[in-house]
Amino acid sequence: TTDWVGIFSLTAPSDNPHLIGWLYPNGAQVAPSSGKTAATLTFSMPLTAGTYQFRFFTNNGFNLLATSTKVVAK
Repeated sequence: TTDWVGIFSLTAPSDNPHLIGWLYPNGAQVAPSSGKTAATLTFSMPLTAGTYQFRFFTNNGFNLLATSTKVVAK
């Protein structure tokens, strides 16, 4: 229930000071009451043009499970 997805600059390390935004798989910043096997999340992209990446972590920590391809904000 506490796995989460964050958005980072493509070259930024996966740690809290570099985190731009984040959501649990229920689309909120409050953990769901039960685990999810699939989710659709909606993020607001940063206003600063650049290349970003979504990263999926486990258990409210920074144990990286998966990354997206690069996402470009113009």
